[in-house]
Amino acid sequence: MNRTSAIAGFILLIIISVVIYPGMAQNAFQKIYTTDYDVECFGAYQETDGGYMITGVAQTGTTQYNVFMTRTDCHGAILWSKSYNSSSTIGNISQRVVETHDHGFLLAASIGFYGSYNILLVRTDADGNALWKKIMQGSGDDLVNSVVETESHDYIIAGTTSSYGEDAGSFYKDIYLMKVDDDGNFIWGKTYGTAGNYDEAFDVIETYDGHYAATGRYITSGAFHCFLLKTDADGDMIYMKAFGDTLHNVTGYAIANTFDGGYIITGSSTLTKDSYLDYPDEFLIKTDAAGDTLWCKSYHGSNIDGSENGSSVIVLNDGSYAIGVATFSYPSVGFVPNKHCVLKTDAEGNMEWLKAYNKGGSHYPYLTTAKGESGFVLSGFTNFYVPHLSPMIIKLDENFDSGCNETDYTGFTYQEYMPAKVKTPVVQFGSGGSLINTTMEEAFAMSDTMLCSSFSDSCMVFTAVEQLPEHLTLLNVYPNPASENISIEFFSLKEQEAGIEIINELGENVRSFSKNLSAGKNVVHVDIGYFPSGVFVLKIKSGEKYSVRKFFKE
Repeated sequence: MNRTSAIAGFILLIIISVVIYPGMAQNAFQKIYTTDYDVECFGAYQETDGGYMITGVAQTGTTQYNVFMTRTDCHGAILWSKSYNSSSTIGNISQRVVETHDHGFLLAASIGFYGSYNILLVRTDADGNALWKKIMQGSGDDLVNSVVETESHDYIIAGTTSSYGEDAGSFYKDIYLMKVDDDGNFIWGKTYGTAGNYDEAFDVIETYDGHYAATGRYITSGAFHCFLLKTDADGDMIYMKAFGDTLHNVTGYAIANTFDGGYIITGSSTLTKDSYLDYPDEFLIKTDAAGDTLWCKSYHGSNIDGSENGSSVIVLNDGSYAIGVATFSYPSVGFVPNKHCVLKTDAEGNMEWLKAYNKGGSHYPYLTTAKGESGFVLSGFTNFYVPHLSPMIIKLDENFDSGCNETDYTGFTYQEYMPAKVKTPVVQFGSGGSLINTTMEEAFAMSDTMLCSSFSDSCMVFTAVEQLPEHLTLLNVYPNPASENISIEFFSLKEQEAGIEIINELGENVRSFSKNLSAGKNVVHVDIGYFPSGVFVLKIKSGEKYSVRKFFKE
């Protein structure tokens, strides 16, 4: 390799590392998106290239509401926006969009109206061009609340149905899981529930063993219980556990894998109150891989003690947790007291701090880990800044700071043991579902307003990038800058071999080796004491795919 091509190769790697995986980037901002009408965001997250995807329901006229999907660059500036079939907002609060393996997107939403919803799936490329659009048009009320892409590039959708299962044709509903392939072909649909009850799933994940786990609410002993449902790859139930008690209401809104192979669930609970008539509190339930409970913790605010729920949960690199919290427990400015909060705990669920990111008027917070850089994304919608409801993105740095409108409420937040009784409920099974094509699509426009910002890098968004290695995620490189040693943190879904290369500023490979990784979190320590001072690129390979991260040798 000649010097010119080596330098060109190095520059390309630096561009990729800064734009796609900028380990040193500390971007933070708060931004709202507005039209002349109400727009409600039910989920936003950061892509692997640093941009953002937003979805929800937008009022496109005085009475019309449509499902929408918007893509922005890494500073939140809108790149494109599309709207699809009409929908109402009653009972339709958990639309999701996921980035696909080819850097496209899959939108999963509920269209129609209360009592007659249908499930909409839209698969697009990176520019928003539709690859396919499908509807599950059952005879009853069918809603989608969560979607994930599987290791095999299929999609698992979780929600609820009255078109199939024990409650088909009735007012009541069963939990519904559906599997679809990458071309939009229906693979299977399964129901879980009991007749005459209102059971629904709010979140689903693929587990480390290639199965699926879901949470939501399930009626047993005459009361709503938070459930943990584990199925195999065909949707056949392995187990279901229910957490709650009679005369109370416990609902699971989010679930995540933990590094030990177990699960962490958050949601809302009245178990520390007198009855289901009291204001609920957010909680964490930690289980092992078999669904057996390890601990339960509940948290609530004071001054005042109002309604709260955990809407989303993420597992941090050290095994601790952060919860996205919807609350009106704390002092507020304006008519609507709702606030976006994040509650941080240690690995045992002991509260460390709670912080609010606005003064009031915010709804449906959704917390995710940033993919294109360090930090986190908190989204939802608000009517605090303008008279109508507007989507909001709050980009937090790795210290959970956004730069404005932040209030520490740790001193007004309390932790309690949550006395959940664990039950094995009766579950009846059913199946059904099909997909048909739809063609509805329209242009949709919003304006964006920056409330505060702190950007440490330039902003580019690619329509085709190298994805993170399949089954393997590079979590962190530290310390950075370093003088003698660096530690490289990986998370692997399975046992596998990873190739590690270190490249200097001339594009030369100065160190390469392989490492056998175990399933879960792995840490590799590398001696760089003999390296000269300068910039280096760490390249991690798994098969034909790779990710890169820049580090500095002092």
